[in-house]
Amino acid sequence: MAFTLSSTVTGLTDPGLAAAVLAGETSTETPITGLLAMIFPWASGSYDQALAAPPSGYTSAVEGQEVTPEAFDQIGTASITSAERGLSYSLSMTAYRTVPRPLLLSAFAAVGAKAPRFFEAQLAELLDDAEGTTTTIDGVAWGSAAHTSAVGNMSNLVNAALTFSNYQTAVELLLNQEDHRGDIMGGSPTALLVATDNMVLARQILGATHAAADDRSQPNVLAGSARAVVAADLADGHWSLFSEPQFRAHGALAVPVVAGPILTEDAQEKGTFRYRVDGRISCGFGSPVDWRGSVIGDT
Repeated sequence: MAFTLSSTVTGLTDPGLAAAVLAGETSTETPITGLLAMIFPWASGSYDQALAAPPSGYTSAVEGQEVTPEAFDQIGTASITSAERGLSYSLSMTAYRTVPRPLLLSAFAAVGAKAPRFFEAQLAELLDDAEGTTTTIDGVAWGSAAHTSAVGNMSNLVNAALTFSNYQTAVELLLNQEDHRGDIMGGSPTALLVATDNMVLARQILGATHAAADDRSQPNVLAGSARAVVAADLADGHWSLFSEPQFRAHGALAVPVVAGPILTEDAQEKGTFRYRVDGRISCGFGSPVDWRGSVIGDT
């Protein structure tokens, strides 16, 4: 994963189970989060995102004379509101004393995995709805042929199943992406993100010697042009192509975390001892600020 998620564990009387919770948190795979998300601490319940127009570019200049500065131009805003999430897990003292220790450690490791898995599932929902309600700051669906700009509509949508040919179309769309003023961005593909049902095909496209199994005359010139990233949380059929440096710079999926996960133990309730862990998270999930750096293939 490309981020660090920290937990605070306080008052736990069994350090082994506490360690199992933390181990579970760091052991689960979260490919979408690591690829596209920007997780960061936030101090309030709402986080505002803004999209700025790029400068127009270099102009003629006279030696010794100042170039007139361009003013910052904000062309859109969006707000993310954090929501509270909670998880409670417990076992009786009888179970604590009689259940084999490895089973207890496994169960509490699963508790730790729930927070990053929750993040991953929420981000997968944004991607799976990239042609619908998941919009960028221009008010258009993340994957669209009608993104607005100062020079007309732009497209980052293939809207077709993954094939050798459609992957080529996605690469061309990514290479030809322009900024808001119509200047070429200069990005290149780095990651082909797919659901599990497209895993084999994606790796064939990125690794095959030939563009089709029955046509040895056509070399696959796009082999090695990106790496395959498989995300089990995505709906079947999903695929999308990213230039990670550009998407992280311009459109990253923002996840402001106000609090947590905070894990605490409650060892007694109503006269009956039990071992209990409560986890709480306060966080929000934002649509991409900008669509550039991404091409939505099919959702």
